[in-house]
Amino acid sequence: MTTAKEQTETQLAPKKPATTALGKIQEYVSNPDVKERLKQMLGERAGAFANSIINVFKNSVSLQKCEPATIMSASMIAASMNLPIDPALGYAAIVPYGTTAQFQIMYKGLIQLCIRSGQYARIHNTEVYADELKYYNPITGKIEFNDQSVYKMRAAKDPADVVGYYSCFKLTSGFECENYITTTEAMAHGKRFSKAYQYDLSQGKKASLWSLDPVAMGKKTSLKMLLGKYGIMSIEMQNAFVAEGDDFNDNWQEESGEPKLGTEAVKSKIGHSKRKAKTVESTEVSPTVPEGEIDPETEAKKKEALDKLAASEAAKKQNKEKDRYRCGKCKHIFANGTQCPKCLSLDVIDSQE
Repeated sequence: MTTAKEQTETQLAPKKPATTALGKIQEYVSNPDVKERLKQMLGERAGAFANSIINVFKNSVSLQKCEPATIMSASMIAASMNLPIDPALGYAAIVPYGTTAQFQIMYKGLIQLCIRSGQYARIHNTEVYADELKYYNPITGKIEFNDQSVYKMRAAKDPADVVGYYSCFKLTSGFECENYITTTEAMAHGKRFSKAYQYDLSQGKKASLWSLDPVAMGKKTSLKMLLGKYGIMSIEMQNAFVAEGDDFNDNWQEESGEPKLGTEAVKSKIGHSKRKAKTVESTEVSPTVPEGEIDPETEAKKKEALDKLAASEAAKKQNKEKDRYRCGKCKHIFANGTQCPKCLSLDVIDSQE
């Protein structure tokens, strides 16, 4: 029979570090710092969210191959936006990329953040079936639909009948906008920007969201493009877009022509939850580089930073040359020449003299 003294010694004895991935996730979730952080963000829902992290991990074979710290980092990002990570709800997901897990917002999550911003009077997002589309001009963006009396395919909800994805919104200011993309355009976007989908295609697997639920991803892509181009971006929405990483940033720059959202201020806010998750891992020790030797990874990062700085300076110089001359008469700014191309005045001022 165990004595009171033995029970006390057992309770006070240091716990052995978890050796399994599930054990590490459970250690993270039960860590006092993580619990406090979740409570600050979610209040009474903190406990339910912590349980959902474990459930999502248990139900995904792919996630079980990921580093537990990255799963917690992605989960904390979702928690900071108050978005559930249960894939059945369709608000956010924890997506595996090899051994790394990453946060990914879904189309319902985007709509939720729009509603919270208070800027949107109406927002809608749906798949379009073959018997619903009447006309679409990709140049003007004009789209027309058939009369609802001929709609038959929507009731069956067969993904093979989907021909595109439609999104629209109306701001409280009265501004309205809509966007339509074909299924071909949506899948091409997935092939180009989703690393997980690229891996699926190369390995003949179906593990990514693009493979498992292409309709949901197509709807998200249509809405994301619309909001990225014409929507009002609250700080919460910007954080969600930045958290998705290069997949969205590349799309933002290519589709809208606007600068990437990855500012230091926004990255810092997103990175806070990542750092929180990483601080609770105490069993893994980072390798150190012997004194006097050069760390190849550090040198590579330094080179990358110097290359970016050089590119930035070159761009500034190019812009300076572009705006070098100013017309003294009409104030028009132009790149070169001794005569204003707008009003043909010879009263030209060189800003570099």
